[in-house]
Amino acid sequence: MLALIKILIIFAFILILIKKKLNIGLSLILASFLFWILFQIPISKFPSVFPSGFFAYENTNLLLSVFSIMVLGNLLSNNGELVKLVQGIEERIRDSRLVSPALSALIGLLPMPGGALFSAPLIEASYSSHSSSNQLLTFINYWYRHVWEYFLPLYPVILMASNITGLSLAWIIIHHLPFTLFALIGGWLVIKNQKPISKANIKTESIPLKTLFRLFVPILIPVFVVLFNQPVWLGVAMGIIFCVFFHRMNLSTLSRLMFHRFYWAMILDVVGVIIFKTVIIESGGISILVDSFLSNHFPVFIIGMVIPFLIALISGYSSAFIGIAFPIILPLLTHYSIQQIFPLLFISGYAGITFSPAHLCLILTCRHFKSDLILTYRLLFFPFLLVFSWGVIWFFLAR
Repeated sequence: MLALIKILIIFAFILILIKKKLNIGLSLILASFLFWILFQIPISKFPSVFPSGFFAYENTNLLLSVFSIMVLGNLLSNNGELVKLVQGIEERIRDSRLVSPALSALIGLLPMPGGALFSAPLIEASYSSHSSSNQLLTFINYWYRHVWEYFLPLYPVILMASNITGLSLAWIIIHHLPFTLFALIGGWLVIKNQKPISKANIKTESIPLKTLFRLFVPILIPVFVVLFNQPVWLGVAMGIIFCVFFHRMNLSTLSRLMFHRFYWAMILDVVGVIIFKTVIIESGGISILVDSFLSNHFPVFIIGMVIPFLIALISGYSSAFIGIAFPIILPLLTHYSIQQIFPLLFISGYAGITFSPAHLCLILTCRHFKSDLILTYRLLFFPFLLVFSWGVIWFFLAR
């Protein structure tokens, strides 16, 4: 119980700092020190966390990916390519309310570090965004980007889940698809009250399909690079090179377009996430949390739902709740079949991911649209409750 109280203190500490308008990255860095103190992590663990943990390949890869995506986004935005690209997509979607969700969901088909930064500028450039508040745009970019993660095998969390549970990918896809359907319905219930914009009132030049494809190339290059299991930043760098050669930019034009209105605070946000995640995982803090629950003899059903939720909430990484929590809790749940209990355990962990202040997509989206994290939580709550309901429904149907 004491471990749970400590986690709640850390979570409240982060939210208070953010509410006081402190930079999210700095808030997470301070929360890392609070975590270290509250969980009494030995000082001997420090070398494994800093610098070796912080500069691990996955962390440097994440930092490079986010930086390169921001540079490409600035380049496309400042040279007018982004506006033309979005106009071409808008011409082909009848209901203006569906444009932004479609853009976010399209980019979300492929998981990549900092991928929310790909869709955020696209959404911002659409004419439908002018009738929406920054808060709603934050919701759209964050929510629709993740509607596929419940079942799509392109996401590592689904592959890990299949490997750990022994459930086939086909079983997970079929039984988790309702999560995505409920997510689409829940998202629509939030955005449906937007007033559709008549295209007759929008004076834009028609974008031919051939031009639209060419405008997509700098974004498609990173997507294909990721499909071949190469780093995101490598694909983004290739996308930048394509833009440079296609438009025959000189060095001074390139630097002006790339770094005009560059949000350096976003890099600090990423550093904060990396430090927070590294402290939690490398320090052994999660093991302390799990051991605390097991030693206090909580009902195994409660343990099965709460541990994935808390691990996801404090780490912000879906792979953490699957890879760390599931091997521990599954052997304890002998009264339930894995087919009955897994969707509910999965969505319990995913609840932590959705509302984690350390979730990079949430942080970067809030930063991009200059929106309030607490207000974003309010928009997320009811749609996610709808998604969560499928886990409960299936649990009782499968008895």
